[in-house]
Amino acid sequence: MLIYFPLDNVMVIGYIVSMESKNTEKPRGCTNEELHALLGRMHELQTELERVSAKPFAPAYSHTELHVLQAAANLPSPNVTSIAKEIGITRGAASKIGKRLLLSGDLKEYRMSQNKKELYFSLTEKGRVVNAEHESGHTACRAKDLALFDSMTEDEKQTIAAFLARMNGHIDGKIKEYERKQEV
Repeated sequence: MLIYFPLDNVMVIGYIVSMESKNTEKPRGCTNEELHALLGRMHELQTELERVSAKPFAPAYSHTELHVLQAAANLPSPNVTSIAKEIGITRGAASKIGKRLLLSGDLKEYRMSQNKKELYFSLTEKGRVVNAEHESGHTACRAKDLALFDSMTEDEKQTIAAFLARMNGHIDGKIKEYERKQEV
């Protein structure tokens, strides 16, 4: 599963870059607690950005509903189980949202000839329009992020990339640890 996280107007760890001030001062020392707080703030800002960026074009849709539509558009055989796995929600939540999107006319359901039991989803014209607008929002955010990256030196990019790789490995390790505990 690939999830894209825009970085608009977010302070980046290591070399702190402010879009408003274009501050190019050398980074000051930073405690572990300050780094942890900056990561938490970046997550909060990302969540808020996702919430507010969806509202102008799709005020009637939740963030999760938009991602259910996106998954239904992109998966080869989108059903409740595959959509839930793709976007990281429970099958019950995917089923409830799927039903809501069926009732609103964004999704339609179908069955495959070789499996009459399983229900699959496809987008209606209305759902395709909403999903296309959602995708264009991601494209616009990505372009802004790439412009931010263009303003960074190669050393800054390498420092940030090394940090993010280590952080991703750390988070992946914590996920595996929790999964092992749940298996017992």
